[in-house]
Amino acid sequence: MLTKTKTLVFSALIAFSAIAAAPSAANAGDIKIDVHFGGGFGPGFGWGPGYGYGYKHCTPGKALYKAKSMGLKKAYVSKANWKGVTVKGKKFGQKKVIAFGSAPNCPIKYWQ
Repeated sequence: MLTKTKTLVFSALIAFSAIAAAPSAANAGDIKIDVHFGGGFGPGFGWGPGYGYGYKHCTPGKALYKAKSMGLKKAYVSKANWKGVTVKGKKFGQKKVIAFGSAPNCPIKYWQ
């Protein structure tokens, strides 16, 4: 047990001396080290991924833009709720329906 403690103290001493020697050797200015516990990193990181302020879900505008970029003509939002967004339109003269999930980046649930 005593040897493990000695090894731990010795390795910590080497690590701290390397950190202390790095800025003086580089002479590049000051070094900033930030240590964060929990949330509070800015917008979108309040209560974990996907919750609270800044949650980037799929909006009807994002879904419509994605459907148009996939080649859907005369596209319109037919349904939008907490589960996702459904967009209808035409492609190659045929009616098409694309359903997007509510997650970020609008994942495609189905395409008919």
